[in-house]
Amino acid sequence: MTKMLYIPHSQNRKTGDISQTYSACNTCPVSCPFKGHGCYGENFPTKIHWKKANCTEKTLADSMAEKGHSRVVRHNVAGDMCKPGTSELDSTLIRDLIKAWKSARVTAYTYTHADKTFMNFQLIHKAAEQGFVINMSCETLGQVMECRENFVPAVLAVHEWTEKGKATRRIDGITYRLCPACYDKNIACRDCGKCWKKDRKEVIVFPAHGPGKKKTRGFLMDL
Repeated sequence: MTKMLYIPHSQNRKTGDISQTYSACNTCPVSCPFKGHGCYGENFPTKIHWKKANCTEKTLADSMAEKGHSRVVRHNVAGDMCKPGTSELDSTLIRDLIKAWKSARVTAYTYTHADKTFMNFQLIHKAAEQGFVINMSCETLGQVMECRENFVPAVLAVHEWTEKGKATRRIDGITYRLCPACYDKNIACRDCGKCWKKDRKEVIVFPAHGPGKKKTRGFLMDL
């Protein structure tokens, strides 16, 4: 069983009061460039919750049944869905997650830093067919294009969003949209919903933030 912390109603401003999960840190891909280089899960206050995910013994389904849930679940505020010690998505884990979402009749979405391989793309397609939207996290325009060519929803982390006063920009036929919660305090994930649309063509952009931002300068671009 993958250890997981479940929060029925978040108090996070950016997500709104939707349900959240945190997965144990051994689910993160070994290839993730943020490890030790600006991962927000390694900093306060996210780190506090993430540590709890490594201690819980309850299954996700049991936690949801016991505590209740919102209609939308943001899976993995911190953590991922890879087999320990790899960058390969865990098909068994994803299958179990889908069972939990279906049992609770919720809309669930998440992001992964798993490697951009054919097998991982296929698992993301299968999950989307079952109503679980997995966004591929990217750090380069090349990675975004690879996701686009494989019909996988992508998000892009950047060091700075340079288009001040604009929420979108178009590059090589792809629309990049700044996450609305980054510039409008009145919008939360609960209200936006773009990241749980499986057929989304736009790429959602997340600028680095928090105490680890300086550490991302070496591998994140400006856009």
